[in-house]
Order: sequence, then structure tokens, then C-alpha cells
Amino acid sequence: MEHTLEALAQAVGYDPDLLRRLLAEGAPFRSATGRGFSKTRTERWLRKNRERVQELTTLRETGDSPALDAEVDRDEAIGAARQALIRQRRVRAEMDELKLRRLKGELIHVAEVQRRDIARIQATKRALLGLVRSLPPALEGLRAQEMGAVLEKAVRNLLTRFSNM
Repeated sequence: MEHTLEALAQAVGYDPDLLRRLLAEGAPFRSATGRGFSKTRTERWLRKNRERVQELTTLRETGDSPALDAEVDRDEAIGAARQALIRQRRVRAEMDELKLRRLKGELIHVAEVQRRDIARIQATKRALLGLVRSLPPALEGLRAQEMGAVLEKAVRNLLTRFSNM
């Protein structure tokens, strides 16, 4: 028996728009004469292609498509893998650049910098503590304002001396 698309949709329990979409994708719902639609052929095809029908039904009802989600997930995974590869290449390039700069003598080892810093700190400490011994005679008999000027000059001299180390 031949049906119209609307009658077929009602007979098999699906929306006519879903059947139209399946027809557009090549589902063989037409009857042997080609003038109408076969309920038997349609039911057989719908059972055989249950997953595709369910996917389109879910897409129509919720806007979500498991196949589309899987495709998006795959594309995101490919994108993430590309990004990881790009980061890995950048890190290698940076490491190669550091090795080259070290060979050229442009980089100083951290331990050497720490030794130099410690030496500067110790020299600064000794100089500041030395002010305790050298300033009292220079301050004797001065008024407060004059003492401030002497102290400021001594501290500025030390700062200048150690800023050039």
C-alpha cells in the first residue's frame, strides 16, 4: 500500500520532517511504483538504521548530536595535539638557544651570581657597620641639622660606592 509522506510518518510514528531528512540522505522509503511511500520498506529501514534515526531525533529535540559531538571532540583533540606539538617545539628551541648562549659565555651560572650577591651584601654590611666607628668623631659638636647632613652624605657615598659593584 502506498502512503503520502504525512500518512507514512503517522503510520510509523515519526515526524514528517525527520522522514524528509532521511529521504534527502538516501533512505529508500518510496514504493516500488515510485509514486508513494511503502510502510514496510520504511519500517525495515528504520529498524536497520536505528542509530541514525535516534541521532536525528535527538538532534531535532535537543540540538545535540552524538555524531557531531564526537566529531567536535575529535577536532578538539587534534587541535590540542597540535598545540602540544607547537609548545614542545618552542621549548626545544628555547633550550637550544640557552645552550648556545651558555657556550658563547653570555650566561652566568646561578651559583656564580649567588656568590657575587653574597659578597656584595657582606661588603655593604661591613661598610654600614663601619659608619658606627667613623661618624661619631665627625658628628661631635654639631647641631642636629648639621649631623643630619653629615649622616646623609656618608650614606649616599656608601650607596654610590655599592651601586657600581
